[in-house]
Amino acid sequence: MGPETDGVRSLEPQIFIAIVEESPTSVMITDPQGNIEYVNAKFTLLTGYSRAEVIGRNPRILKSGVQQPEIYRDLWKTITAGGEWRGELCNRKKSGELYWELAAISAIRRDDGRIGHYLAVKEDITERKTIEDLLWQAKAAAEEASTAKSRFLADMSHELRTPLNSILGFSQLMELAGGETLSAKQREYLRWIREGGEHLLDMVNDVLDLSKVEAGKIELERAAIEPSALIRRVLTTVRSLAAKKHLRVSAALPDDLGTLDADEVRLKQVLYNLLSNAVKFTEPEKRIGVEACADGADLLITVWDEGIGIPAADITKIFEPYAQSRSRHTGEGTGLGLAIVKKLVQLHEGTVAVESTQGVGSRFTVRLPGLHPRAEPPAPRPRREETRGLEEVPDLAGKSALVVDDSAANRTLMERILTAFGCEVVLAPSGEDALAAARDTSFDVVFMDIQLPGINGVETMRRMRDIGARGPFVALTAYAMKGDAERFLADGFDGFIAKPVRISEIVSFLETL
Repeated sequence: MGPETDGVRSLEPQIFIAIVEESPTSVMITDPQGNIEYVNAKFTLLTGYSRAEVIGRNPRILKSGVQQPEIYRDLWKTITAGGEWRGELCNRKKSGELYWELAAISAIRRDDGRIGHYLAVKEDITERKTIEDLLWQAKAAAEEASTAKSRFLADMSHELRTPLNSILGFSQLMELAGGETLSAKQREYLRWIREGGEHLLDMVNDVLDLSKVEAGKIELERAAIEPSALIRRVLTTVRSLAAKKHLRVSAALPDDLGTLDADEVRLKQVLYNLLSNAVKFTEPEKRIGVEACADGADLLITVWDEGIGIPAADITKIFEPYAQSRSRHTGEGTGLGLAIVKKLVQLHEGTVAVESTQGVGSRFTVRLPGLHPRAEPPAPRPRREETRGLEEVPDLAGKSALVVDDSAANRTLMERILTAFGCEVVLAPSGEDALAAARDTSFDVVFMDIQLPGINGVETMRRMRDIGARGPFVALTAYAMKGDAERFLADGFDGFIAKPVRISEIVSFLETL
């Protein structure tokens, strides 16, 4: 025997008995057949059985029936071979109550090497298991709630986009086709209708974006982008908003800032939200601006305005969802723009800060990592053609189009747009009607709603192809969540246009016919 073993053997047996008896863990000793020979005080306290009730009986009296028999077979096989078994056991108290134990069970050999006893040392882990179960239930409930929320938002988006298609579509059509037949007051009314519809659409998109960011469902598509060129493109859009309020727009942008590792679409969204806020909260005849510079490997972009400013008490909460400063509450915004800005910047591992003086103006500074010097000078960008108006669309006389939509308003809107281009239009309110029309007529283009009564748009498109319809088939739908376009194209559509439609998108597609 070694010195350590000799030291243990020299202790009084009473000391060993006291240690085992007062142990905070449950201790059980059995004979080689598994019959109980000893249990300590913790065992009796935990199980509710007295020593007299268990001595000589098999530990299976504790068996709950909750776990698979394979667990007990593995346990017995391991310890009878002289090994140690460790695992979790769900047992039953004398009262019938279930409890969990973390057990270590091993063989105790005699001097001749044969197994003389089995020792089980078990810790009560019922509370831990209860907490784990609660956590799993909470996780499952959260996932179910997240799924329900996503489903609700998708449905809300679809149901709001459908009527907005009529509101925005007909207002665009009247503005473009009205010409001199509309009075100034009528054109003003139309503008209010269109701007109100666009505001509602922006609100829908903001709610969806914020929900996706909070749910971790937005994945950045990073690429090397040119910051100066991107900022200038956003400014082109914002200048038209600023012109309506007679605001002067200033830009201090170096010709070459290098390249930034970022998601171009999301960075444009950040800049547009900040600049449109600057326009919204700055009084006419004043100035707004944007500046950009490199700070080591970081890009700094500052959007400033000479607007109404933010009270000091509101600065800390200005980036919270639905929060609007008292001085900036105009009823125009959703209160989500800055919250989306902050979250998108954080996804880029950046920061956004604000400085503001009430009555003087505000400065929002975005810091983004990932700026790299350019290896070669930037190539000149090709000029993009402006979208042509209705009067400039190529003559499509002799072309035919099938519009499949269960909404009478949407069918009429598409009919008016397409006939203005010279197309012959056939309308179908359902998939069955579309199939009937396709058997009699060959169409140059088919605009297909997805959510149709009876046969849905995807199945209608497939059946039309089966009977020889060539298409192209365009999914014209209010399903406009991220990934929907790719899904419908993968289903076999040749194009995708989201509702509410913009006439310029239809023009661009028709020009390919």
